[in-house]
Amino acid sequence: MTGFDFIQDLALVMLIAAAAAWVCQRIGVPVVIGYITAGIVIGPVSGSYALVSDQGRIQSLAQIGLVFLIFSIGQGVRLQRLKRVGLPLILATALIAVLVLLGCRALGAAMGWPGVYSLVLAGMLMVSSTAVLGKSLREANAIHSRFGQTALTVTALDDLVAVVTLTVLASIVQAGQTSAMVVFGTIIQLKAVIVTMAIGALLLVPALLNRLGRGVPSEVRSLVTVGLLLAMALLSAKAGFSAALGAFLLGTIVSSTGRSEQMERVLGGLCEVFAPVFFVAMGMLLDLKLLAEVWPLVLGVFVVAVVWRTIAATAALLMVGQPMGEAARAALCLTPIGEFSLIIALTGVQGGLVPASFYGLAIGVCVLTSLTTPVLIRRSGVLSGYIERKQPAFLGQWIGFYHEWIERLKRRRQSSLVWKLAAPRLVQIAFLILFVSGLVVFAKPLYSLAEKWLGADWPAAGGLPVIFWLGFGVLLLGPLIALWRNVEAVAMICAESASAGPA
Repeated sequence: MTGFDFIQDLALVMLIAAAAAWVCQRIGVPVVIGYITAGIVIGPVSGSYALVSDQGRIQSLAQIGLVFLIFSIGQGVRLQRLKRVGLPLILATALIAVLVLLGCRALGAAMGWPGVYSLVLAGMLMVSSTAVLGKSLREANAIHSRFGQTALTVTALDDLVAVVTLTVLASIVQAGQTSAMVVFGTIIQLKAVIVTMAIGALLLVPALLNRLGRGVPSEVRSLVTVGLLLAMALLSAKAGFSAALGAFLLGTIVSSTGRSEQMERVLGGLCEVFAPVFFVAMGMLLDLKLLAEVWPLVLGVFVVAVVWRTIAATAALLMVGQPMGEAARAALCLTPIGEFSLIIALTGVQGGLVPASFYGLAIGVCVLTSLTTPVLIRRSGVLSGYIERKQPAFLGQWIGFYHEWIERLKRRRQSSLVWKLAAPRLVQIAFLILFVSGLVVFAKPLYSLAEKWLGADWPAAGGLPVIFWLGFGVLLLGPLIALWRNVEAVAMICAESASAGPA
């Protein structure tokens, strides 16, 4: 009867989610809050009134919903868009993450927390909620404003930060160590895996989708597409990272290769169904007693999330050349935390990195920031004007001089022939190094899988290791040759520039 119990739980979750969404839309509350509240009502914490009580089935619902939710978020991040927004906003997003991390480390030190507590808290506060921000900007008729577009772009880039943070935490849980060297090594390994999976998917997915569009029955397209999504999630999990990484990469690659409409026809409905299932499952995993115990901390972290994230985002946007008024208005939009924050908190709790109270903390701050964000966006013009008027005169002058210096650097870089010739090669070198490293990461799991299926003595005694590693060496040869040629080209460009005499 286990299968029927799962169907019963899934049906209840979907019906409750639909009712919660309808109520929230009628009263003007973000639907995420409704989903979480519905999960709390029907979950195990309701005691004798619980409609869903099996923790294993709740975890299964959460994992299924997570894959489809992260895939849909990944579809909103296009590689062409990253190139179009340019380096400044990418740097601003990275600076915001660093400043939030530093602020959380300071808060953790003041409270006497271990370092990993601060890391999980920073992961929760680094990421803005795309759903809450988009809805709030539309309601304020500010979605096409300059500050609104800046906030939406940073939020989309925040999703990349969230995937990296989630994957690093999952790797720390597996390694059982939280030292700086372990974290640094995990980040380098993560970059290699991302590049390798992305290159592999870019080579295979478009060709596969092209074949599926040529007279293939719709049910076959649906089965292959869903299987591809689950396979990518499984592959990233087998590599030692989060299943969300594979789902996010596939969504990004599909949207970047012009196949989003084809995927949307197959997965659009599934994403709309299973994304709410994830949030309801998140609510079912919350114990209200924990929330009652940590409510003072919830209020304190809520203030930190609003105030410090606003300061960090304003400073980061100023550092990449945004004017004070636009930077402050965009920063005020970036205060809500949402789906990724809940996932990061739950990963930390289930991995034993932080106490269970952190999950209640994440839900409490998520609800509060979702309620205050619309107010902050509507008042952002007044608040940013107040900040501009109250800033010291010397600070305004320093910001003006700094922005003039940035403009001079931009003009100097654009006029540099050496930079124009060497920059593309340097990017290729970085990607090739990460690609080769990623192949090395995947080599051992792939060999173990081949050994399991074929045996070490296939096709003759001791034959599999020889064949596998010889083939792996041949596979590495191509990118290694390309890497050497790019290094040689950059060296020649630099040598000719250094030896060239004055005109």
